[in-house]
Amino acid sequence: MRREAEALAERASNLTFLGRYAQGLSLYEKALALEPGFVRAHSGRAVSLARMGQADKGLASAKEAIRLDAADALSYTALAFCLHRLGRDKEARSAYETALAKGREDPRVLYNYACYWAELGDEERCRQLLTRAFQYVESGDVERSKKDRDLAAYVNADWFNELHAAAKLLDEGASHFLAGRYAEALAAFDRTLAVNAAHVRAHAGRAFALAQLGRAREGLAAAKEVIRLSPGYGRGYSALAICLHRLRRRGEAQAAYEHVVKLVPDDASGLYNFACFWAEVGDGDRCREYLEKALRHDDGRVARHAPKDPDMARYREADWFRELIATAKRKGPAVSHKKLL
Repeated sequence: MRREAEALAERASNLTFLGRYAQGLSLYEKALALEPGFVRAHSGRAVSLARMGQADKGLASAKEAIRLDAADALSYTALAFCLHRLGRDKEARSAYETALAKGREDPRVLYNYACYWAELGDEERCRQLLTRAFQYVESGDVERSKKDRDLAAYVNADWFNELHAAAKLLDEGASHFLAGRYAEALAAFDRTLAVNAAHVRAHAGRAFALAQLGRAREGLAAAKEVIRLSPGYGRGYSALAICLHRLRRRGEAQAAYEHVVKLVPDDASGLYNFACFWAEVGDGDRCREYLEKALRHDDGRVARHAPKDPDMARYREADWFRELIATAKRKGPAVSHKKLL
């Protein structure tokens, strides 16, 4: 039931983006018929209704989403969107700020708030928020946002194109890293930072690449820069942990990983990196525990990468490892890849 509801919500989101609001609304309501407590469907329904000129009904749906989960940042962006459509801008801004506080730099929250300022014609605030949002996402998301009518006034601006270029360079670095081409990955991350010196994911990527290249001390500095720029970003602490481990500071590394899984307990990447830590330490039980947790929140990337990851070399041939990966691939992704829009 839940997976079917999630699939319906994903299709509804795509339809809403294309301006097919009534069709999107219908799918959100079908999702809610399957899962009445599905927060994402309530918040998506709220936005669809608001875009159809029924913001008062949307407001009720957004409030229901918040009632169901007061910690869900995106529900507050839906609330803000409805309030804005009702002309209640002071309340809308307050709701967006609440979403930012709860979202810990969630790119979707940042993006929605940027669209709000774009509609009001405040280019500088729009630019600042998009700069923050786009550093966490893939270039395909940035490219897709060029079709968003809410941003139509700025998608051809030089600064927007620079943000897109940085996202493409980041993708290039990530591809090199996953293929084990760490020097090439480092070069791509450095080029990303030449475009955007405060790019959080590029600094984190540098830290990971430097650790793999035997330059963990340099990587440690890059990881600390990530944490300085974005204290709530889990991968900063994962990068810190990997570098500390490479420097044989195992106790500090373990503490950093524990902080990651406490900070973002549903982040497949952080959980997987902790599994790799235990694999290198030689603790098969804990490696299995965290790999299983990572796969529980995986969008398919962990299941694809783990069997060829050198960090998992100790256990790749173990029966339990093969069984976990085979089960994950058979079931398919546990969650869909989080899109920006």
